[in-house]
Amino acid sequence: MKLQSFLASACLLVTFSLCKAQTISGIVNEYTPVLSFSDCDSSLLQVGSSSGFAPGDKVLIIQMKGATIDLTNTANFGNIISLGNAGNYEFNRIGSISGSQIKLLYKVEKSYSVNGKVQLIRVPEYDNVTADGLTCKAWDGTTGGVLAIDVAGTLTLQGAGIDVSAKGFRGGVVVNTSNPAYHQTGYFFPPDPNVAAQKGEGIAEISLNQSYGCGRAATGGGGGNAHNAGGGGGGNAGKGGNGGLEYYNTPGSPTLNTKGLGGLSVMLASPLRIVMGGGGGAGHANDFVGSSGGNGGGIAFIRANTIEGNDKLINANGENIFGPGGNIVNDGQGGGGAGGTVAIDVKQILSDLNIEAKGGRGGDCLFYVNSQIIGPGGGGGGGLVLSANLITNYSSLTSGGQNGIANQNLTNQAEPGSFGATSLGSLLVFYEDTIPAGVISISKDITFCPGSSVTIDGVAYSEPGTVVDTIPGIVGCDTVITYNLQYAPLDLIFDVENFYCENGSIKLNYSICNLGSGPLPDEVRVLFTTVNPTVEMATTSAILKFDITTADSCQSGSVTLSGLPVSDIDYTVVNFDGSVPTPFSFDDFPVTDIEECNYINNLDSWIVQLPSAPTLDLGPDVILCVDSTVVFDAGSGFVSYQWFGGGASGQTLTTNVPGIYWVEVTDSCGFTQRDSVLLTFSLLPDTQFPDATICAGDSLHLSLPGFDTYAWAPAAGLSCTDCADVSISSAVTTTYTLLATTTDGCVLRDTFTVIVLPVTTAAETREFCPNGWVEIGGEVYTQPGTVVDTTTGPNGCDLITTYTLILLPQPMFTQTIEFCKGDTVFIGGEAYTQPGTVVDTIWPLVGCDTIATYILKYLDDPNSAVSIDCIEDIFIASSPGTGAVEVDYDLPTVASTCPCPGIERTLTEGLPSGAAFPVTTTKVCYQAKDSCGNTATCCFNITVREEQPCDIKEIGCMKYELLDIKRNASNLRLTYRIRVTNFCANKMIYTAIQIPDGLVADEPDNNTIYTSEDGRQYEVRNPNFSPFYSIRFKSTNDSISGGNSDIFEYTLPPQADVDYIHVTSRLAPQIFYEAYLNTFNCPLELVSDKPGNKNSELRSLSLRVFPNPSNGVLMADLSEWQNQQVSLQVFDAQGQRVHQILLAADFAAQDIQLPQTLANGLYLLEIGTASGEKRAARFVLQR
Repeated sequence: MKLQSFLASACLLVTFSLCKAQTISGIVNEYTPVLSFSDCDSSLLQVGSSSGFAPGDKVLIIQMKGATIDLTNTANFGNIISLGNAGNYEFNRIGSISGSQIKLLYKVEKSYSVNGKVQLIRVPEYDNVTADGLTCKAWDGTTGGVLAIDVAGTLTLQGAGIDVSAKGFRGGVVVNTSNPAYHQTGYFFPPDPNVAAQKGEGIAEISLNQSYGCGRAATGGGGGNAHNAGGGGGGNAGKGGNGGLEYYNTPGSPTLNTKGLGGLSVMLASPLRIVMGGGGGAGHANDFVGSSGGNGGGIAFIRANTIEGNDKLINANGENIFGPGGNIVNDGQGGGGAGGTVAIDVKQILSDLNIEAKGGRGGDCLFYVNSQIIGPGGGGGGGLVLSANLITNYSSLTSGGQNGIANQNLTNQAEPGSFGATSLGSLLVFYEDTIPAGVISISKDITFCPGSSVTIDGVAYSEPGTVVDTIPGIVGCDTVITYNLQYAPLDLIFDVENFYCENGSIKLNYSICNLGSGPLPDEVRVLFTTVNPTVEMATTSAILKFDITTADSCQSGSVTLSGLPVSDIDYTVVNFDGSVPTPFSFDDFPVTDIEECNYINNLDSWIVQLPSAPTLDLGPDVILCVDSTVVFDAGSGFVSYQWFGGGASGQTLTTNVPGIYWVEVTDSCGFTQRDSVLLTFSLLPDTQFPDATICAGDSLHLSLPGFDTYAWAPAAGLSCTDCADVSISSAVTTTYTLLATTTDGCVLRDTFTVIVLPVTTAAETREFCPNGWVEIGGEVYTQPGTVVDTTTGPNGCDLITTYTLILLPQPMFTQTIEFCKGDTVFIGGEAYTQPGTVVDTIWPLVGCDTIATYILKYLDDPNSAVSIDCIEDIFIASSPGTGAVEVDYDLPTVASTCPCPGIERTLTEGLPSGAAFPVTTTKVCYQAKDSCGNTATCCFNITVREEQPCDIKEIGCMKYELLDIKRNASNLRLTYRIRVTNFCANKMIYTAIQIPDGLVADEPDNNTIYTSEDGRQYEVRNPNFSPFYSIRFKSTNDSISGGNSDIFEYTLPPQADVDYIHVTSRLAPQIFYEAYLNTFNCPLELVSDKPGNKNSELRSLSLRVFPNPSNGVLMADLSEWQNQQVSLQVFDAQGQRVHQILLAADFAAQDIQLPQTLANGLYLLEIGTASGEKRAARFVLQR
């Protein structure tokens, strides 16, 4: 009702469009960005421009972005952490305008962040209006994307109705690259079309350096990664579908994590957010046929009393993506835009109304090479339709967009967008707030003591009361402060009167006074500290609680300072609870709920003088004799004693047990002291010397310190009889006694025996070999003689041994050994291959080494000889272009009469058996050499001849040769071999060979690598369309030049019928050569597959002749009919026989002399055998 009354009066006061019925189309809203909100008054806006806006206008404030997302380079990139203020909106009215500053009439209720793209939109108001083609400004990154109208009466739809489709967040823009990467799996990249495509736009701002790659941008779809992945669909209420994976060839598989991820759904956001449809991600492109992502649908706010639908549409659909069409789309495609949002507040709908907020379709990527699977675009998510009221007669469609498709009707993991939502938007708000934009009010309490005053805005106040002060705002609203002035009725003082020590504690007498006129709470706290807390930080402190409630009174008492700090001067602060750190100022007070008139007298200090305590001293350490006791005395004047080690609690402790004793005493103030003393005995009661054993001539040393007198007996063998230290050197076993005493009465008696052992002797003989030695007592002896050594005997005393040393004679012998040259003689583990003399030492099991001398000699036979026999010469004929041929031959036989075994056979000229022999005559020689040094040599020839190509064309520095054509006997397919020779210095880039229109070569396959006989690799395009229909061999790295050749082989279907072959080559950088090779001079060979290897040639069923063309002498390979009589006939092109001969077939190729009368042209040579077998071959005569 408030809005309606306002609108009625507005017709009288302001010229609004609502007072006139009309038809509207196109864009009716005005848009401007909001640059800032006033800090003190959010209804004061700084905008980009106020043009088009006027006081009284209804306006919409809406924030388009501002969500916070995950920015890690993982699959979580773009996930929404917080929506922030994105999607917040509200309606208001303009109160006044000053330049680019707009003051709203009503309070701004919601929060906005201008960094999140906030815009102010003028909302036109109508009485009754007809909409035909009504839309909004497309979102440009700052403003647009929103249509908002307010109709007091009836909104009638006609014609195109209302359409904000594709006006929302922008899709990623496709950028083509000529240098694409492959298998990129990053979720974001800086702008680089080589590695990825651009993301679609959503409700989160992302940096330029993260704007490419497959990760989503909140509701924006991710871009496709290289190579040729599809973009993800945008999101709104429904989630966008993922795009397709990168390009691959079936039956292979693509790289995962390359597809653009679909934008997220924000349907469950609370409170309600209104957002545009997210843009689809772009597809990755490198062949100029990729597509950008689709734009999302815009937002339509429509308020009316009644809508006359007329079966028309309100559309907010996401943009569909369509590629260039046909079957040439071999680039990644963009994702569809998400459906937008339609929010309506209408009481009734009189005829059918259709509302759509559908997601856009992702792009298809269909290509004429059916095996290539490329990344289609994902479908856009469905949008949101909201109604503020429960109404009928309308339908809504918020389906998600379909994903695009690739070849073979595959999706390549592209997905459709999910459904959006249609909901009763109970939280939709179409009305502006009614709370006026007001001032800022503050209330503050001030307490002061009677007789003092408070100054406010330059005025002094000495009595309690209320003061209102207004502080004008520099920009925006004023601030009103209400001061409540009141007396503080309390004043506390804490005084320390005196202190004393009692029963181990420090106590003090105090008084605490309330000098004020009011009562106190039950509890007052007092701080005790060792420093002045207004000057220094109180590092040690305690707070005690005191009870005083009566006004204007004092209370006395005493307190024990157990655990409280004590120093020369201590301090107290009354009415302090520790909530303010020290040092503090009384300007900070009060810090508790108790307010006082005066805080200066809250601080008090007092000097601490404690009585002197007696000193604890247990005296020096004590040493006792056996059976004595001692009394320890801690002294008098202490209030408590505690002995540790004796368990007593009195002043003294009596004990005769050795150990450490200590006592702790406490004086009247509670201070403690400690002292300790050590009690020991002079000797242990059981001290005695054990019996001892010594050798004759040795001595025993004994020591017994600590006694005053000593008596050792008997004197025999003693160094001293009355000393503390003695040495005993007795010649015989003796028992000794000892008496030791001290002056304090300690006595020691002991008896012990010293046993004396004798010294023993022995004799021994030691033998040793020449160059040997004998070790005795650690000394080495190399000469015969006598040695005396002293060691320890069995009884532990000396053993004297006399050794006799004897030198033994040296054994030796000589031996002659004969051996063949090349043999090895082993002597003493060493190998010898040459004559000479060797001296070896043989180690015996028993006795001395034997010196052996060996004379080494070669076996020699002056009458021996060696022989070698080679095979006969070999002749081999090969097909054109075959090149070198592997030849296996038998090695020469060798023999020798040398008595030593072994004949060395060496290839001295030519190639070994099994080697590839060139097309020429190669001489092969071998040499035989026996172990006696005799040598012999033999040689033979191997001739390889090659037929001539069927046709040769030389164009400039390029040479083209059609080598042969073969038909497979089983499947009838035709295989062509063409040799290309490049005599130019420029490298060949590719050679294209014509194939019949509409046919595709069976081999090699398209997009495979063809490897020539010389190991060079070529990329195959089959079929190739430029410069003519052909099969193309393109070099992948190094190519031919400077006279190099390569043979290109390909196989056509059986139906191929080729009279000539068009060949073209491209040399670097842009040089082209072409030629036409004739096939009618080329005999068609029929070949069969070997069992188990269908690709290998078994044998030719045609006759092999060369050279072709011939100059009059024709060579024929008749080796298959060796030693048979054969008939040879020559026929002309009309089938008339023009020549006939009979001959015996041989293994080598045979000459056929053609008559001089034959004219140049095409002829047929036919061979016939006695068994009726016939073979034929075509040839060209060209003299």
